[in-house]
Amino acid sequence: MLPEDHENMDDSEGGSDQYGDDSANDDNEVEAEFDERINAMLAFDTCTKIADRAIQLLKSSDYRDSETVRLIEQISARRDIKYSPAKKIGMIGNSGVGKSSLINALLDTSDLALEGSSGSACTCVITEFMQAYPNQLAPFTAEIVFFDREAREVIIKEHLRDYYRYTSPVEEDTDPEILYQNELRATTALEVFQVMFADHDEFATDDTTKEFLNSADSEDDVAISAKLILWTEELLTHLKVVHNRVMRDGSSIEEIQGKLERFIRT
Repeated sequence: MLPEDHENMDDSEGGSDQYGDDSANDDNEVEAEFDERINAMLAFDTCTKIADRAIQLLKSSDYRDSETVRLIEQISARRDIKYSPAKKIGMIGNSGVGKSSLINALLDTSDLALEGSSGSACTCVITEFMQAYPNQLAPFTAEIVFFDREAREVIIKEHLRDYYRYTSPVEEDTDPEILYQNELRATTALEVFQVMFADHDEFATDDTTKEFLNSADSEDDVAISAKLILWTEELLTHLKVVHNRVMRDGSSIEEIQGKLERFIRT
């Protein structure tokens, strides 16, 4: 989700916006943090350019002694500032046990990894956090990776099948656990469809959603599944997804999380 645009408010004569100073201070702090991060990132690029220029000057000079050769070799060896070898750490656990809280503590941030209120689960996808790329300009950059088309079609059909089987059971199952799991899967399917296709009239309300899904003739209704798959591809086109990937940049944690929330929150 993109941040909302705010209209400029003109001060009336003799008066001022009571929130003006605080807002300006917040903006200045964000800009200062952004400038600091940008300057640090550009420093890497500047060092590389200086090294390349030095090597070029030495090679184009008339000097061919051993000291010149040694300088070229040393500068070449040091032109790239390398990160230390990456160490991958995986965290798994039940929902709401504190994985995100631990990640935020390790990274010394408050909201980079989404945390649920009262310890509830709030993320539904695998999320990887890593050091910024050397050529990254924005303080925070996120890459969202989607399922490929074949996998998307399978998931859509599975959700439709789960909803149909729960609302149109072939035979009545009396096992409470099976009934509970069937209800969970049907509820998940309903919520997924409503979030993905909220812009379509068929999913504008709970009643229209159920009316549309209940019109399926079978759990593998070709017409409905084809329509859902088409809408999915149109949604990805609207999001400018290329090769199943899309990038989002942010100058602050709040901004990047605002752009990512639709992709990762349950």
